[in-house]
Amino acid sequence: MSEPVDFPSITEQIRKNNSELTTLDLFNYHIGDVGCVVVAGALERNTTLTELKLSRNKLGEISGVAVAGALERNTTLMTLNLGFNYLGKVSGVALASALETNITLMILDIGGNNLRESGGVAFARLLERNTTLTSLKLWGNHLGKRSGIAIACALENNTTLTSLDLGLNDLGEEGGSAVASALESNTTLTTLELGDNELGEVGSAAVASLLVRNTTLMILDINSNEFREVGCASIACALERNTTLMELYLDGNCFGEGMCMAIARALERNTTLTTLDLGHNDLEQGKGVAVARALERNTTLTYLTLRNNCLGELDGVAIARVLKRNTTLTKLDLWENELGYDGGLAVVSALDKNTTLTELDLSRNEVGEGFGEIVLDMLKKNTSLTSLGIDSDIDYYSDIQGILSEREPLIEGPSVKVAMPSIPR
Repeated sequence: MSEPVDFPSITEQIRKNNSELTTLDLFNYHIGDVGCVVVAGALERNTTLTELKLSRNKLGEISGVAVAGALERNTTLMTLNLGFNYLGKVSGVALASALETNITLMILDIGGNNLRESGGVAFARLLERNTTLTSLKLWGNHLGKRSGIAIACALENNTTLTSLDLGLNDLGEEGGSAVASALESNTTLTTLELGDNELGEVGSAAVASLLVRNTTLMILDINSNEFREVGCASIACALERNTTLMELYLDGNCFGEGMCMAIARALERNTTLTTLDLGHNDLEQGKGVAVARALERNTTLTYLTLRNNCLGELDGVAIARVLKRNTTLTKLDLWENELGYDGGLAVVSALDKNTTLTELDLSRNEVGEGFGEIVLDMLKKNTSLTSLGIDSDIDYYSDIQGILSEREPLIEGPSVKVAMPSIPR
């Protein structure tokens, strides 16, 4: 928890329109409803604050209604983060209603607030009327099927929203399919997150159709949607024809060898995709070889994650062969793939000649004793790698850290990335 807030001082600065106070970050201060009502009251007449962060503050219905009231009068706030609170459906309806008249707020994060169906429908109605909101995060609100259908209808006519996050909302096949289908006619949305919505094979067909017909979407997150092999294969086939999508997150969809072949074909033909997440998909040993071979021809993909797929030694060797030839991949995540000593050795040895890869995660791959010395020797030859995920119990671990720490400038926090994180969302 952050340090206690001096509310009298902060609210006084807001009320007096302190020209230097344009951003107020109260993330995780646990200010509660009492503190939020005070801030909202000061916000009503403020003309200098443009960004306000109130996430993780234990805010309830009272806070949501107070902020909604402030938004009806405030004319300068452009970014508002209310994520991870307890606002509920009443607050959701109030906030959506307030934004029907507010013409300045452009970015809103209200994820993780249990808005439920009524809140979701209210925001759908808002999207039909509001012409200023460009980014809306509604993740984790249990919106349900009806909300998904309502939002889909709104998206067919909305011409300003460019980013929409509907992840973890129980949309189901019908709600998720409706949203995906709406994007066949929508020409402004560039980022869509539909992860964890149980879209199933029906939803995957709608997503595939979207990828064939939509020409503006650049980022699509459809992780953990139970697509299985058939559903994912249809999406992969659509990628062969898509010419705009740049980032695709397919992690956690449990597809098999057939899907790997379909993805491989797509990678050989697609010329726009730069980021691909295939993590947590139970590919198993040998099933990543096709994807690896496709990268020998692909010249656009820069970030690939295959984490937690139990690939095995054979896949490690195939990936190593790619790294000797591929000149575009800069980030590769192979965390927890049972590569073993030989698979890990092949990957590391390939980096003797690779000059483009800057981030690599080989953590939890059972590489065994003596592997640290091989990594150390590779780093003496390879000067482009700046981040390497390895287990802390391998030999020469400290020496490896030392070399990497000298390569990456200290910007914020530790300069050595011991374990590369998964693809940022």
